[in-house]
Parts: sequence; structure tokens; C-alpha cells
Amino acid sequence: MTQHDNRSIENRFATIAVGAAETERRPHRGGTSDVVPPIHLSTTFEWASGDNANEHDYSRESNPTRAALEEQLARLEGGEHALAFASGMAATSTTILSLVPPGGHLVSSDSIYSGTEKLLTELAAGHLNVDVDFVDARDPENVAAAVNSDTDLIWAETPTNPLMRLCDIQAIDDIADDHGILFGVDSTFASPYFQAPLELGADVVVHSTTKYLNGHSDSIGGAIITNDERVFEQLAFAQRVGLGNMLSPFDCYLVARGVKTLPARMEHHETNAMAVARFLESHDRVARVYYPGLESHPQPCE
Repeated sequence: MTQHDNRSIENRFATIAVGAAETERRPHRGGTSDVVPPIHLSTTFEWASGDNANEHDYSRESNPTRAALEEQLARLEGGEHALAFASGMAATSTTILSLVPPGGHLVSSDSIYSGTEKLLTELAAGHLNVDVDFVDARDPENVAAAVNSDTDLIWAETPTNPLMRLCDIQAIDDIADDHGILFGVDSTFASPYFQAPLELGADVVVHSTTKYLNGHSDSIGGAIITNDERVFEQLAFAQRVGLGNMLSPFDCYLVARGVKTLPARMEHHETNAMAVARFLESHDRVARVYYPGLESHPQPCE
């Protein structure tokens, strides 16, 4: 894992988290210059007259509150584009089903969230005839061996849920680049605070905002961030027209609120997690603890 390169200035990430979208989205708040983006619950927006085009006309396709959150998430992850979804699985399924055609080929790390595994085995493979190869992605050579000329997407989850296995994002991206293949990373467990997949070469980053980004256990949501304009347009079309699985304005507000405290929370999460991991590791009734911060982890973090 790696923190963002732009953190050479202390607290740079915290500054982005607190105010990433404030200035850019001010014109879309009725000229009131709100410090906190308001919740726009309207489903429909009045059409502009003449040749003036609306940025927002129907909330399934675009909503000011969601647009502000997406701008915030994009900057937080170091990306150009972001989409906010109704759940982490909505973000994952939209990514995979949009980027891998029926009958296509996908290479995935073998230790992944159970919902993603069911998506790949029962929906992608079972209904859409996608050829899915699961590999131990801790060794990039296993990924390279599974990739062929028909591969459409490499999918990795790191750290994995629940075994906390790690993948070398940059090494896998080199493999993807060599074959001209898209590379997607589920970075939920690390959050943008501890890991920056786009900076390491990934084409798409997916989060369940339900976890650390929201941080208050009061909103289910997901997000996709990318720098690839073509990929973004493809995913945006699938979300807004094909699937309609966007995040509601109120949940967007909750996630945007949670993101502001992400840096402080992640520091405490890491400190507390290490204390719990060391306590459990020393307990005579615990056989094994999986936590990358421990020296006993198969892939300890330095």
C-alpha cells in the first residue's frame, strides 16, 4: 500500500477531504456559497431557456448533491471522474458487467469479498458466459500466467475481505499495460487515505462508501473513480441509463460529511487495529491473526 504522493506537504490529504468540492460546486447551489453542499431532493429541474443547457435536469442522470460528492471523491482519490452508487456491490457490478462483455474473459484475485465472488461465478459466468479465472494475486506471476489475448479485465481486491491479503498494484498494472487490458481495484479496506491505486497505475478504483468513507454506519453506498474518459463514459451510461443504481441525494450528503473526518478516523482505526491485533496474537486461545501491520503476517507492511 502507498499513501498519495501529494502528501509531501503535511495535512494535504486532510485539506482535500475537508473542502475538495466546495469552490467548484458553489455556482450550483443557488448562489448562496454554502460551506456545506445542500441536499437537493428535487427529481426534476426546470429547463433553461433558449440555447442554455442545464447541467442537471433529472436526478437519475445528474443531481447537484451527487455531483458535489463525486467531485470530492475524485479529488480525494487523485482521479478525474467519479460516480456515486447505491451500494458497493452496485459499483462493483457496474464496473465488471460494463467492462467485460458476455463471453469475455476476466482474471480475478481469488481472495475477494463473498458478494463479488457470487457476482463473478453466478452472474458473470453463470448467466453471461464470462470466463473467470481466479488466481492467487499475491504473486503477480500468477496473474500474468492467467492473462491471454482474450482477457478484458484484471480485477484485484487489496487488502482482501476478510483475510487481508495484499496485491502489488503496480506490478499487476505492468502486466495489464503489457497486454492492453483494463485493471480494476477494490480499495475499500485501505480507503483513499492509505492507498492510491490510480497513482500506481490502476484504471478503475472501486469503494464501498458504506465502510470508511462514510464512517458512521448510517449510509449504504459505493463509488467508482477513474482517469480514463472512455471508461468513465461507459460506466456513466450504464449507471444513469442502463441500471439506474445511483446514490440518493441524502446518502450523498451523509458520505460527503463522513469524508471530512476520514483522515482523523483512519489514524485512530490504524492505532486501534494494531492494539487489538497484538492483543489477539498474544492470546493463548487465538491460533492466528491476519493483519498486515503485524510482523507475523505473510505480507507485513513496512
